[in-house]
Amino acid sequence: MEKSKLFGLYGKLNRRERRRFRAFVHSPYYNKNELVIRLLDVTEGFLEGRPVGDGSVEAAMKEVLPPARQCKKQFAYLQSELLQLLERFLGLEYYQQKAHQAEIDILSALLEKNATKHLDSRYRRTRHSLQQEHQDSMGKYESRYALSRLATMKDISRRLRTRGSHLQQASDDLDSFYFASKLQYGCEMLNRERILNMTYDTTTTALIAEYLEQMEDLPLLIKLYLHIYKTYKAPEDESVYEELIRLIYLHQGDIHKDEMRTILLYAINHGQRKVRHADKGTYLRRILGLFQIGLSERFLFQGKYLSHWTYSNAALVGLNLREYEWTEDFIVRYRDHLEPATRDDPYHYMLANMYYHKGEYEKVLDLLRALKFVDMQYHMGARVILIKTFYATGALESLLSLLASFSAYLRRNKQISPGLKKTYLNFCNLLHQILKVRPADREKLLMRIRQTEPLAERTWLEKVHQVWNPADEETPA
Repeated sequence: MEKSKLFGLYGKLNRRERRRFRAFVHSPYYNKNELVIRLLDVTEGFLEGRPVGDGSVEAAMKEVLPPARQCKKQFAYLQSELLQLLERFLGLEYYQQKAHQAEIDILSALLEKNATKHLDSRYRRTRHSLQQEHQDSMGKYESRYALSRLATMKDISRRLRTRGSHLQQASDDLDSFYFASKLQYGCEMLNRERILNMTYDTTTTALIAEYLEQMEDLPLLIKLYLHIYKTYKAPEDESVYEELIRLIYLHQGDIHKDEMRTILLYAINHGQRKVRHADKGTYLRRILGLFQIGLSERFLFQGKYLSHWTYSNAALVGLNLREYEWTEDFIVRYRDHLEPATRDDPYHYMLANMYYHKGEYEKVLDLLRALKFVDMQYHMGARVILIKTFYATGALESLLSLLASFSAYLRRNKQISPGLKKTYLNFCNLLHQILKVRPADREKLLMRIRQTEPLAERTWLEKVHQVWNPADEETPA
């Protein structure tokens, strides 16, 4: 059963959701099939370690279906029925979190029924509720437009031709929602062009940005996405990025936390790209400040948890700034904010990285041994840290042996994505060339290090190239 779609999706529900789903399945409005309820009991028991019989599909089938219907085809139909109920339940749960959308749909139903008295009073409450929502978000813009559009439909249904028509409000609200959405898509297109080497048509977004530049009083969310768009479009303009950061610090409480997470990540990602091409220390300080806002206000959290990528990236910024006290405190304090199933590897990996930076190499080796390699990135990163540790401790034979085995592993392993494989193969190849380079080829090799894409540990490779002398066959202290 554990291989079924039903079991896989049901296993993602937390305890509260399972209780609510049980009530949902027991409701005759949604389900009148008693066999579905029995299947839910068996599925839940299996998930909680109380399987029926020997835990096989056959045992579950005998528990759920009457003797005349006990066949895999009938059992598959029943599983499909319960799966559809589960998908519908998840959709309703998500819908109920969208309070304004639910209200607008109720208003639409009242309008269709021509329930004028109910419609007017409920419309006023919904409009007032939206006006009281002070934090900007894309959802707020969308809801305001949907409500204004509904008001124009209400006017039309009553054949109103007065100056109090809602047409202008609907038009203005549509502009706000459209401009904000178009800028958000434009930002993501520019972001992906940098990461994935893809090309998108952003002509319309550029025209919108040019138009918005001429306006003096922009809604806050549009202003922020306009600055992100300009930052990504013209990364050499330092003043735009500085203004973006100023706006984030000034208005962090005026934006919904989910929207703020997206804005912070755009600002952080741009800063991390600029580290290579500008004043490294300045940009690292800016990035660390953004991480600190996102952590202290929980903007960077996804639900209850912090993503292990955010955790690792924040720690790396601290390490690159040599803020070891802050970094160690962060690594330890935020460990329990990672998802339980995957928290150990990022915790041990980042501690190992920190001790490498501090030169405490024995601790590095102990922590790397504790890794379980749940994620391929940590597998790759751990080998790089080990290579750097061997270099720092003068263990040249161990370094060369690991470099050869790592290169072979990368070439043979078909589960590694092409981009990730190329990133680390380039690292291995360039490090091998550095260790064996002839004096006459040093300048060419340095240019290769600076221009190769993608590449892990570029700064470290440049430093090794600068100090390494293959004629000595010894690693500098």
